[in-house]
Amino acid sequence: MKNTTATKVTATPVVATSGLVNKPLRIFVVNYAGGAGKTTLTRHLIAPSFAVAPVVLSIESLNSTGASGATKQVKAKDFLEVVGLMLRNTTPTIVDVGASSIEKVRDALRTLGKFHEKVDMFVVPTSPDVRQISDTLNTLKDLLEMGVSPSKIHVLKNKVHDVDTMDADFASIGSFCSSLGMHLVDRPILELELYSQVFFDETAGSVGDIMADETDFEALIAQSHAAGDVAGEQSAAAAYIRRYASEGAVSNLAKVRAELFAGV
Repeated sequence: MKNTTATKVTATPVVATSGLVNKPLRIFVVNYAGGAGKTTLTRHLIAPSFAVAPVVLSIESLNSTGASGATKQVKAKDFLEVVGLMLRNTTPTIVDVGASSIEKVRDALRTLGKFHEKVDMFVVPTSPDVRQISDTLNTLKDLLEMGVSPSKIHVLKNKVHDVDTMDADFASIGSFCSSLGMHLVDRPILELELYSQVFFDETAGSVGDIMADETDFEALIAQSHAAGDVAGEQSAAAAYIRRYASEGAVSNLAKVRAELFAGV
Protein backbone atom coordinates (compact mmCIF):
# COMPACT_ATOMS: atom_id res chain seq x y z
CA MET A 1 0.00 0.00 0.00
CA LYS A 2 1.44 3.34 -0.99
CA ASN A 3 1.57 6.31 1.31
CA THR A 4 -0.13 9.42 0.13
CA THR A 5 0.14 13.05 1.10
CA ALA A 6 -2.85 15.32 0.98
CA THR A 7 -3.02 19.06 1.15
CA LYS A 8 -5.15 20.20 4.03
CA VAL A 9 -6.85 23.51 3.31
CA THR A 10 -8.67 24.87 6.33
CA ALA A 11 -10.90 27.91 5.98
CA THR A 12 -11.40 29.67 9.30
CA PRO A 13 -13.50 32.78 9.91
CA VAL A 14 -11.68 35.08 12.33
CA VAL A 15 -13.24 37.65 14.64
CA ALA A 16 -11.92 41.10 13.81
CA THR A 17 -10.72 43.26 16.70
CA SER A 18 -8.88 46.38 15.54
CA GLY A 19 -10.84 47.55 12.49
CA LEU A 20 -7.71 49.27 11.14
CA VAL A 21 -8.12 47.97 7.58
CA ASN A 22 -11.40 48.44 5.73
CA LYS A 23 -10.52 46.75 2.43
CA PRO A 24 -10.97 43.12 1.26
CA LEU A 25 -7.24 42.50 0.93
CA ARG A 26 -5.76 39.20 -0.27
CA ILE A 27 -2.67 38.35 1.74
CA PHE A 28 -0.13 35.52 1.55
CA VAL A 29 1.98 34.82 4.65
CA VAL A 30 5.06 32.90 3.51
CA ASN A 31 8.63 31.91 4.33
CA TYR A 32 10.68 28.82 3.51
CA ALA A 33 11.77 28.82 7.15
CA GLY A 34 9.80 26.78 9.63
CA GLY A 35 9.17 28.45 12.97
CA ALA A 36 9.30 31.97 11.55
CA GLY A 37 5.95 32.78 13.14
CA LYS A 38 3.66 32.66 10.10
CA THR A 39 0.71 31.07 11.89
CA THR A 40 1.19 33.03 15.12
CA LEU A 41 1.31 36.38 13.32
CA THR A 42 -1.60 35.46 11.07
CA ARG A 43 -3.66 34.81 14.19
CA HIS A 44 -2.54 37.65 16.44
CA LEU A 45 -1.35 40.43 14.10
CA ILE A 46 -2.86 40.19 10.62
CA ALA A 47 -6.31 38.62 10.99
CA PRO A 48 -7.48 40.99 13.75
CA SER A 49 -6.55 44.02 11.64
CA PHE A 50 -9.72 44.12 9.57
CA ALA A 51 -13.03 45.90 10.06
CA VAL A 52 -14.71 42.90 8.42
CA ALA A 53 -13.76 39.46 9.73
CA PRO A 54 -11.37 37.81 7.25
CA VAL A 55 -11.18 34.19 6.16
CA VAL A 56 -7.89 32.45 6.92
CA LEU A 57 -6.83 29.63 4.61
CA SER A 58 -4.22 27.39 6.22
CA ILE A 59 -2.26 25.11 3.89
CA GLU A 60 -0.35 22.16 5.31
CA SER A 61 1.04 18.89 3.98
CA LEU A 62 -0.28 15.87 5.83
CA ASN A 63 1.53 12.52 5.60
CA SER A 64 -0.38 9.23 5.84
CA THR A 65 1.92 6.33 6.60
CA GLY A 66 1.96 3.01 4.79
CA ALA A 67 4.17 0.09 3.84
CA SER A 68 6.40 1.95 1.42
CA GLY A 69 7.26 4.88 3.68
CA ALA A 70 6.06 8.49 3.69
CA THR A 71 6.07 10.63 0.56
CA LYS A 72 5.50 14.38 0.56
CA GLN A 73 3.72 15.93 -2.38
CA VAL A 74 1.43 18.92 -2.78
CA LYS A 75 -0.16 18.95 -6.21
CA ALA A 76 -0.97 22.12 -8.12
CA LYS A 77 -4.62 21.08 -8.41
CA ASP A 78 -4.89 21.20 -4.61
CA PHE A 79 -3.61 24.76 -4.56
CA LEU A 80 -6.19 25.72 -7.19
CA GLU A 81 -8.81 25.20 -4.48
CA VAL A 82 -7.16 28.00 -2.53
CA VAL A 83 -6.99 30.20 -5.61
CA GLY A 84 -10.69 29.63 -6.25
CA LEU A 85 -11.60 30.50 -2.66
CA MET A 86 -9.53 33.67 -2.84
CA LEU A 87 -11.10 34.80 -6.10
CA ARG A 88 -14.64 34.09 -4.87
CA ASN A 89 -14.31 35.76 -1.49
CA THR A 90 -15.56 39.32 -1.16
CA THR A 91 -14.12 39.59 2.34
CA PRO A 92 -10.43 39.82 3.33
CA THR A 93 -8.58 36.56 2.72
CA ILE A 94 -5.33 35.46 4.35
CA VAL A 95 -3.38 32.43 3.11
CA ASP A 96 -1.03 30.98 5.72
CA VAL A 97 1.35 28.66 3.86
CA GLY A 98 3.00 26.03 6.06
CA ALA A 99 6.74 25.53 5.60
CA SER A 100 6.19 21.92 4.50
CA SER A 101 4.03 23.09 1.60
CA ILE A 102 5.65 26.31 0.46
CA GLU A 103 7.87 24.88 -2.28
CA LYS A 104 4.94 23.13 -3.98
CA VAL A 105 2.78 26.23 -3.55
CA ARG A 106 5.59 28.26 -5.12
CA ASP A 107 5.72 25.86 -8.07
CA ALA A 108 1.95 26.07 -8.46
CA LEU A 109 2.06 29.86 -8.42
CA ARG A 110 4.61 29.78 -11.23
CA THR A 111 2.08 27.95 -13.43
CA LEU A 112 -0.59 30.60 -12.84
CA GLY A 113 0.99 33.43 -14.80
CA LYS A 114 0.04 36.79 -13.35
CA PHE A 115 -2.25 35.51 -10.60
CA HIS A 116 0.17 37.03 -8.10
CA GLU A 117 -1.11 40.42 -9.27
CA LYS A 118 -4.42 39.55 -7.58
CA VAL A 119 -2.61 39.24 -4.25
CA ASP A 120 -2.34 42.55 -2.40
CA MET A 121 0.40 41.69 0.08
CA PHE A 122 3.04 39.02 0.61
CA VAL A 123 3.97 39.11 4.29
CA VAL A 124 7.28 37.42 5.18
CA PRO A 125 8.03 37.08 8.91
CA THR A 126 11.53 36.15 10.05
CA SER A 127 13.39 35.78 13.31
CA PRO A 128 17.00 36.87 13.96
CA ASP A 129 18.15 33.25 13.64
CA VAL A 130 20.94 33.00 11.03
CA ARG A 131 19.34 30.06 9.21
CA GLN A 132 15.98 31.83 9.10
CA ILE A 133 17.61 34.95 7.70
CA SER A 134 19.09 32.82 4.90
CA ASP A 135 15.73 31.15 4.19
CA THR A 136 14.03 34.54 4.22
CA LEU A 137 16.43 35.94 1.64
CA ASN A 138 15.71 32.93 -0.59
CA THR A 139 11.98 33.49 -0.11
CA LEU A 140 12.28 37.13 -1.14
CA LYS A 141 14.40 36.26 -4.18
CA ASP A 142 11.86 33.69 -5.37
CA LEU A 143 8.96 36.10 -4.94
CA LEU A 144 10.79 38.65 -7.07
CA GLU A 145 11.70 35.97 -9.63
CA MET A 146 8.00 35.14 -9.97
CA GLY A 147 7.31 38.74 -10.86
CA VAL A 148 5.83 39.91 -7.55
CA SER A 149 6.14 43.68 -7.24
CA PRO A 150 8.64 44.65 -4.51
CA SER A 151 6.07 47.12 -3.17
CA LYS A 152 3.79 44.19 -2.28
CA ILE A 153 6.43 42.40 -0.19
CA HIS A 154 6.47 43.21 3.53
CA VAL A 155 9.04 41.69 5.89
CA LEU A 156 8.41 41.46 9.64
CA LYS A 157 11.13 41.30 12.29
CA ASN A 158 9.71 38.61 14.54
CA LYS A 159 10.79 36.95 17.81
CA VAL A 160 13.05 39.85 18.74
CA HIS A 161 14.42 39.45 22.26
CA ASP A 162 17.20 42.04 22.14
CA VAL A 163 16.36 45.35 20.47
CA ASP A 164 19.93 46.56 21.01
CA THR A 165 21.28 44.00 18.53
CA MET A 166 18.25 44.09 16.23
CA ASP A 167 19.78 46.27 13.51
CA ALA A 168 22.83 44.02 13.28
CA ASP A 169 20.73 40.85 13.40
CA PHE A 170 18.60 41.94 10.44
CA ALA A 171 21.29 43.90 8.56
CA SER A 172 21.38 41.62 5.50
CA ILE A 173 17.59 41.65 5.23
CA GLY A 174 17.54 45.42 5.61
CA SER A 175 20.11 45.97 2.88
CA PHE A 176 18.35 43.59 0.50
CA CYS A 177 14.92 45.14 1.05
CA SER A 178 16.24 48.69 0.78
CA SER A 179 18.10 48.03 -2.46
CA LEU A 180 15.08 46.50 -4.20
CA GLY A 181 12.20 48.55 -2.79
CA MET A 182 10.65 46.00 -0.45
CA HIS A 183 9.10 47.06 2.84
CA LEU A 184 10.95 46.00 5.96
CA VAL A 185 8.70 46.96 8.86
CA ASP A 186 10.92 48.81 11.31
CA ARG A 187 8.93 48.06 14.47
CA PRO A 188 9.87 44.58 15.80
CA ILE A 189 7.54 41.93 17.15
CA LEU A 190 8.90 41.11 20.58
CA GLU A 191 9.45 37.52 21.63
CA LEU A 192 6.88 36.73 24.33
CA GLU A 193 6.14 33.46 26.11
CA LEU A 194 2.43 34.19 25.77
CA TYR A 195 2.43 33.29 22.07
CA SER A 196 3.75 29.79 22.71
CA GLN A 197 1.40 29.33 25.67
CA VAL A 198 -1.71 29.78 23.50
CA PHE A 199 -0.34 28.35 20.23
CA PHE A 200 -2.29 25.09 20.48
CA ASP A 201 -5.32 26.63 22.21
CA GLU A 202 -7.53 27.93 19.40
CA THR A 203 -10.31 28.72 21.91
CA ALA A 204 -8.08 31.42 23.41
CA GLY A 205 -8.43 33.57 20.28
CA SER A 206 -5.96 36.35 19.64
CA VAL A 207 -4.03 38.26 22.27
CA GLY A 208 -6.60 41.01 21.75
CA ASP A 209 -9.35 38.58 22.71
CA ILE A 210 -7.37 37.53 25.79
CA MET A 211 -6.97 41.14 26.89
CA ALA A 212 -10.69 41.83 26.32
CA ASP A 213 -11.75 38.86 28.48
CA GLU A 214 -13.79 40.34 31.38
CA THR A 215 -13.75 37.20 33.52
CA ASP A 216 -13.37 37.95 37.24
CA PHE A 217 -10.29 35.79 37.75
CA GLU A 218 -9.81 36.93 41.34
CA ALA A 219 -13.27 35.59 42.16
CA LEU A 220 -12.51 32.34 40.34
CA ILE A 221 -9.25 31.93 42.25
CA ALA A 222 -11.05 32.54 45.55
CA GLN A 223 -13.84 30.09 44.71
CA SER A 224 -11.37 27.41 43.67
CA HIS A 225 -9.32 27.96 46.80
CA ALA A 226 -12.38 27.69 49.04
CA ALA A 227 -13.40 24.47 47.31
CA GLY A 228 -9.93 22.99 47.65
CA ASP A 229 -9.63 22.82 43.87
CA VAL A 230 -5.90 23.32 43.42
CA ALA A 231 -5.97 22.65 39.67
CA GLY A 232 -8.81 25.12 39.18
CA GLU A 233 -7.01 27.72 41.26
CA GLN A 234 -3.82 27.30 39.21
CA SER A 235 -5.74 27.43 35.93
CA ALA A 236 -7.53 30.65 36.88
CA ALA A 237 -4.28 32.22 38.06
CA ALA A 238 -2.54 31.29 34.79
CA ALA A 239 -5.38 32.83 32.76
CA TYR A 240 -5.19 35.96 34.93
CA ILE A 241 -1.46 36.26 34.24
CA ARG A 242 -2.04 35.76 30.49
CA ARG A 243 -4.50 38.66 30.50
CA TYR A 244 -1.89 40.95 32.01
CA ALA A 245 0.76 39.65 29.59
CA SER A 246 -1.56 40.28 26.67
CA GLU A 247 -1.54 44.03 27.35
CA GLY A 248 2.10 44.32 26.36
CA ALA A 249 1.59 42.08 23.33
CA VAL A 250 -1.41 44.07 22.12
CA SER A 251 0.45 47.36 22.49
CA ASN A 252 3.46 46.01 20.56
CA LEU A 253 1.34 44.50 17.78
CA ALA A 254 -0.74 47.67 17.38
CA LYS A 255 2.41 49.62 16.53
CA VAL A 256 3.59 46.94 14.10
CA ARG A 257 0.14 46.76 12.52
CA ALA A 258 -0.01 50.52 11.96
CA GLU A 259 3.31 50.40 10.10
CA LEU A 260 2.51 47.23 8.16
CA PHE A 261 -0.75 48.61 6.81
CA ALA A 262 0.29 52.24 6.48
CA GLY A 263 -1.14 53.68 3.29
CA VAL A 264 -3.61 50.82 2.74
